[in-house]
Amino acid sequence: MELINILVIDDEIQYAKRLMETLKRKDSQNRIGQIIVDNSMLQDQSLEQYDALIHNIKFDIVLIDYQLGCSYTGILVSAWMMLHLKVPRMTFTSGAYPGPKDYFDGYITKDEIIDSPNQVIDRIALCVEDFNYNSWLEGQFEKLVDQYSILITEDQSSELNPCEKENLESLIRLLDKFEKIIDIKQEEEIKLKMEHINNQSNFVEKEKKFYDEVLSKQKQLQETLEELKKYHE
Repeated sequence: MELINILVIDDEIQYAKRLMETLKRKDSQNRIGQIIVDNSMLQDQSLEQYDALIHNIKFDIVLIDYQLGCSYTGILVSAWMMLHLKVPRMTFTSGAYPGPKDYFDGYITKDEIIDSPNQVIDRIALCVEDFNYNSWLEGQFEKLVDQYSILITEDQSSELNPCEKENLESLIRLLDKFEKIIDIKQEEEIKLKMEHINNQSNFVEKEKKFYDEVLSKQKQLQETLEELKKYHE
């Protein structure tokens, strides 16, 4: 198995770095590659403009602190990182993850990295191995639409606080990106199906042409044989 490169999104950057150093040091089977701990999206206050590609690393998984603060819930960051990198995400929290399970592909507590680092690495490796982006894309969009429905209903009844309103705006932008990606994906699938149909059609035409040519040659051969037979008679 190739080395697993990890991106960590956490606002407690120094503590997260120490934990990742521990994980790397305790990696008895040398499965962990490069690890980057990043909180720049929280500092810049610009989730949609965040670009993990600045690190020049092909990440295999993202670990995300579920409680990132008021403006950026772990759910929104999780969905954005998935669209951006197309890799699985696991929670990276101080306590047990209390949120909905559909927004992450696995769950890690920070204490587990200290107590059982190689078991954590086992789970990370399994999460990477079992991940299927297309399956995630189909289900996640529906979950985000459900989340949007709840927030927009509360917004219309004036129950949202300023932070929740900001989350709603981020969610709307995120859904727009999802719709564009799904539209492109569907267009690609239709294009592939049409190409397959055309290829099949071309194959049938070529097969018919070949069959007609064979029949023509057989007819010519038969006629030639009959002429030769007459000649010898």
